[in-house]
Amino acid sequence: MSALIAPPRHDRVDAPRDSASTAPRPLPGRSPERRPPARFPTPAPATVDPRAFSPGPRRSPTPVPAPGRPVPQPRGSDPQVLWWGDTGPLREIAADHAAAAGARLVDARTLDARALEAGSADAAGGAGAGIRGDLTDPAGLRRVAASRDASRPLLVLTGGEPLAEEDWECAVELGAVAVLRLPERSARLLEILTAAVRPPAQGRLVAMVGGCGGAGASSTAARLAGAAARRGLHSLLVDADPAGGGLDLLVEAPASRALTWPDIGPVDADAGAALWEALPEIDGVRLLAGPACPGLDPDRLREVLAALRRLPALIVVDLGVELAPAALPLMDRVVMVTPSHPHAVAGGRRRRETWAVPRDRGGVLVRRTGPLSPQEVAAHLDLPLLGAFRDGGRGLVPLLDVRRGGADAACSRLLQRWAGR
Repeated sequence: MSALIAPPRHDRVDAPRDSASTAPRPLPGRSPERRPPARFPTPAPATVDPRAFSPGPRRSPTPVPAPGRPVPQPRGSDPQVLWWGDTGPLREIAADHAAAAGARLVDARTLDARALEAGSADAAGGAGAGIRGDLTDPAGLRRVAASRDASRPLLVLTGGEPLAEEDWECAVELGAVAVLRLPERSARLLEILTAAVRPPAQGRLVAMVGGCGGAGASSTAARLAGAAARRGLHSLLVDADPAGGGLDLLVEAPASRALTWPDIGPVDADAGAALWEALPEIDGVRLLAGPACPGLDPDRLREVLAALRRLPALIVVDLGVELAPAALPLMDRVVMVTPSHPHAVAGGRRRRETWAVPRDRGGVLVRRTGPLSPQEVAAHLDLPLLGAFRDGGRGLVPLLDVRRGGADAACSRLLQRWAGR
């Protein structure tokens, strides 16, 4: 029993406007020219190890971002989570979860008394934590209490037998947030750590999920990322749906040899800026997509997101059903897209309950394609209503074709809502 106290850039060349054209007028800065269709399948890119990149002077051979759009830099060093226990499997589980939450596990006994008294937390707002080792007597938790900062969250972890009654009493006295048995409660551990080490964010990491198959989550994710870029924000669109058709094809991204999922090897927490530089830029939005990557598993996704979310950028993740349970605890916002048909809403309700999407971080965008009102859809899903929209014309390409209404307008209003304006 242990205790845890807690780019290459793709530049579009705008063609001169033909004043006699009868085509719909594009928004300022948009070109009436369409991109050449993406090749299918896309050529296999050269293998790139992100660890070889540095956020300094090294650049890719293609044009770099225009002036005024510098590479976003990390917000500071990793928060620390203190481990008070012994080495062993339980510590490894705790270390993996701390890394996924964007923190670094530190052995408390290696820190001096002054560091412990200072809270050993990152000055940028991270929360320190301490972990009791594999001890069986109540004096173990009391020994931790003598050194830890009582303002930091305390988690009690166990990998074996349930806690004895005296240990429960001691944990209660110390104000433990939870007692978790691993690995059964791994998802809950990740959720608590993520909330502890990061201050609340205004939609910094957003998951877009479909309430049912074909709900339109991928298209809406691309339009939300595009809306953020048009507001002057650093914006990144991540394809995290291995069973999907590929966001690169959806937005008609030209074939390139830029970084894609198959190129990414092991990534540490400091690789965010290097990854950003290596990704292609499509209409102001960085894109991390295919070709299809069967190796995109929960561990790799969490590792990459942990590195990217240290950047001051809005990261929109098109999250597939397979990866949703593992990735949702990391998200600042969870947006479910669902048509307003009863069958689709029933499917969305099941997914929402299975994934345990919390109301305080979740919400629903309604595609008005059925008889239910947006308010009825939100009530049935038991999620806040974030907006509603009607489908645009056929053949519209996200990022390329921007309309004043429909999903583009709904996404713009959603960003305004999150910004409190």
